[in-house]
Amino acid sequence: MKKNVTINKKAYGVKPVTFNAICELEELGLSLATLKDFKKNVFGTYRACFAFHSGLPVEVAGEEMGEHLCNGGTLDDFQPFFEAVLESDFFKRLAKNQATE
Repeated sequence: MKKNVTINKKAYGVKPVTFNAICELEELGLSLATLKDFKKNVFGTYRACFAFHSGLPVEVAGEEMGEHLCNGGTLDDFQPFFEAVLESDFFKRLAKNQATE
């Protein structure tokens, strides 16, 4: 997994995702419930992940994303931020526990 992602000529680190990170991501607009139907909220999910990893307020993260996309970038450029959530040990264990219930 990438450790840094460049958006609008600025490098952003990919943070580890823990329980507290999941709580913060939910406050930023990511809903674990919507991850099951990710296609209904693609932009909001990516914006929340980017805001969390970049440390930017949600509105600023959205502006940065919009600028990046309008200047030839793609949503795939933000994928490492989303993958960090899905591939985190915490999230994998949580998903595994919910699957066995």
